[in-house]
Amino acid sequence: MRAVVGKHGATVAIVALLVLNIVLIVPLIAHHNSGPDQAVAGGTSTAPTAQASPGSPSPTPDGTTSPTPAVKLTSGQPRRLLAVNSDQVAWRADAAGCGQVSKMQYTTDGGKTWQTTDSGLKGVVRLKAFGDSSVFAIGSDDNCKPVYAVDAYPGSLWQHDSALLSGTWYRVPSDLNAVHDPQGKTTQPCDQAGLVDFAGLGSSKAVALCGDGSLRSRAGGTSWQTTVEHSNAVAINADDNHFVMVEQDPQCAGLAVQRFNLHQNSLKTIMKPHCFKLNDPVLGNVAVSNRRSAVWLWSGAIRQV
Repeated sequence: MRAVVGKHGATVAIVALLVLNIVLIVPLIAHHNSGPDQAVAGGTSTAPTAQASPGSPSPTPDGTTSPTPAVKLTSGQPRRLLAVNSDQVAWRADAAGCGQVSKMQYTTDGGKTWQTTDSGLKGVVRLKAFGDSSVFAIGSDDNCKPVYAVDAYPGSLWQHDSALLSGTWYRVPSDLNAVHDPQGKTTQPCDQAGLVDFAGLGSSKAVALCGDGSLRSRAGGTSWQTTVEHSNAVAINADDNHFVMVEQDPQCAGLAVQRFNLHQNSLKTIMKPHCFKLNDPVLGNVAVSNRRSAVWLWSGAIRQV
C-alpha cells in the first residue's frame, strides 16, 4: 500500500492500492470503437496495470441498508473527477460549473507528478479512461452546451467530436441534477433530492447518488428505482465492468471503497471492502476511479495511508 501526491496538489492526495486475487479485465483497444458509451480514438500506448479496493459499503448482498450518512451531501454542484487507466496512468479534473474552466491534469508515474493538459473544454462533467492510456471527457462550451473530447494518450492533442455525445452517459452541464443516457434521453434520477454523483456503465446500467443519501439505479429502460434508501456513500464511479463506491465508515475511521455489480436494480458486492484510515477526509468532494485491477481515491489534504 502506498500514498502518492501530485506536485500541483499541496492539498490533494491520490492513492493507488494493489490487491491480490483480482481478475484482470481485458482492456478496451482504441481502434475506433463505436459502441455505446465508448470513446473513439486512434494511436496506441502501453502502461502496466494493477488494482485495489477499499472499505465497507452500504449495499449488501442481502439487501440491508446503512444509516443516514453523517456528512451533508451537496447536490446539483460540479465535482472533481478522476479517471484511471492503470496503477501508473490517470487523469483528473477540478470541479467547475458553466462559465468556469476545469483544470485537467494527467500522470504517467503513479501520481508522483502531474502535467496540465488543455482539453479545450469548460466545466467538465464526465471523465472516463479507456484502453491503456486514453481518456474521453465531456464538458461545456462558452454557451454551456455539452462537448465531447478525447485524448489518445497523455501529451497528445485533444480531439472534439460531439457526434459521440448522443450515445454517452453524462451529467448535463446546464443542469447538474439531470443525466443524459446513451439512448439520447435526459432524466432526473433523484427528483427533488438532487443529484450528488453519478456513474454510467455500458449502454443501460447506471447508479446515482442523491442528496438524501439514497442510491438510485437503472438496469435497462428509462425508469430510476431506489436501490438503497439510506447509504453512507460520498462518491461513485464505474469502469467497463463494475461500479465502485466510496463510503464514510466509522469502523475504519476514514473512508471505505468497494466494487459492486448491478443486477435488476439490486447492488451486489463483489469483493471485501478496503478501509482507508484518513484523519480528515474531504467528504464533500471525494473522487474515485476503478479500471482493471486499479482503484484510486482522491480526497483532500496530503496524507499517508
